[in-house]
Amino acid sequence: MIVPPRRGKASAVADGIDWLRFPHKTGPRNVWRFVADKGWDVVDSGHGTGANEALWKKLLDDEPITQLILTDSEPGAVGNAEFLTETPVLMTEHHMRWAHYLLRLAPEVEHDLRTRFYREHGLSEAAMRILIRSERSYRAAVPYLPRRYRRIAEGEVIRLGQTDWQVLAADMPGGLSLYAADRQILITGAFDPSVIHASFTEPDEDKVTPWLAMLDRLAELPDATLVLPARGSPFTTLPQHITRLRQRVAERSSRVIKACRDLVTAAEIAGKLWPAQPIESGFGEAVALLNYLVATGRAERQREQSVRFRAIC
Repeated sequence: MIVPPRRGKASAVADGIDWLRFPHKTGPRNVWRFVADKGWDVVDSGHGTGANEALWKKLLDDEPITQLILTDSEPGAVGNAEFLTETPVLMTEHHMRWAHYLLRLAPEVEHDLRTRFYREHGLSEAAMRILIRSERSYRAAVPYLPRRYRRIAEGEVIRLGQTDWQVLAADMPGGLSLYAADRQILITGAFDPSVIHASFTEPDEDKVTPWLAMLDRLAELPDATLVLPARGSPFTTLPQHITRLRQRVAERSSRVIKACRDLVTAAEIAGKLWPAQPIESGFGEAVALLNYLVATGRAERQREQSVRFRAIC
């Protein structure tokens, strides 16, 4: 069993690979550090906060970061990137463009988009206030974006430490994945179900279909693959994790369809089907599953004063 790293410390997960964790109110974010010839190669950077900057200074031990890969545009990936290195970071063009969009979204525009999204999908004013208070703007965890980057793409091979890694599923939900075939190690953000939650910036997007396709692709990897996830602990039970996530989508989609015999809002679905789940996660997943059912022809969306859904028999 791999021991989780304590605050400001690192745990070895494999020869030449360290596990770092950076705290945040949404949950710790994992970062992976590789022993390079003249410093450290790093995957992701943690949320951009003063506390995390202090942790980085302690963890680097005066050694430079020689290469930094950012797997996503999420704050847990890019938050400290500009602070950490002056060399161009490696990331996909999609993630760099999306990060710039989010960072330049004016606070009043972001508030308006969030409020409209919640209200259209049937949230009460009280529930909406809870959500808005619980969320933080992108800028709060990403003070600066990297000024320079090198674009990486699907299928590219990148050397981290002493190992070659292939870029997989570059623009899928959860960000890009990296796979070292000779060592059977996978770095990915795919195994956190929250990556498919609907977003106020893309309210009608079907994130579930590409996510399931990505899981299908990862299922082709060896069963004993060591998985280094963006959140949670490393594991070697790849098939079981994929099966459990597929079953979750199938079971919850079935329940949503049964609850959509008449026109309903996403807020009504979340409150009826998983009332014990926190509103921020239950609501986001409800919208995502409804968008998925619309995209796959099993439900229809009607947009009037509010957005409502109904199953297609």
